[in-house]
Amino acid sequence: MNHVAFDVAPELIEQYREKLKSKRIRVTCVVSHADSLNGKHQPVFDPTDTFVRSIYFSDPNGIQLEFAAWTHVFTKDDVAHAPKTEADLVSHEEKSAEAVAGGD
Repeated sequence: MNHVAFDVAPELIEQYREKLKSKRIRVTCVVSHADSLNGKHQPVFDPTDTFVRSIYFSDPNGIQLEFAAWTHVFTKDDVAHAPKTEADLVSHEEKSAEAVAGGD
């Protein structure tokens, strides 16, 4: 496991960072993440090109934690690749239909 992330409200990320600092917990600066050209996520400094803002810190046992403030709601249009094969597409569509219908 790399770390555990908790979803927090975007307007509270700075407040949470300050509260952690006031408790003498080492916490990173707020990191803004965006998609890079190669499809991987990397930190960026342009908040308008951000899908999540994060802070990282550790619990008393050394487990890395993240507060993640999502700034973008993802939709089907955000998927940048097609299924590998027609069978993959059908399988994905069947699973999606089952989930909507309340199946597993």
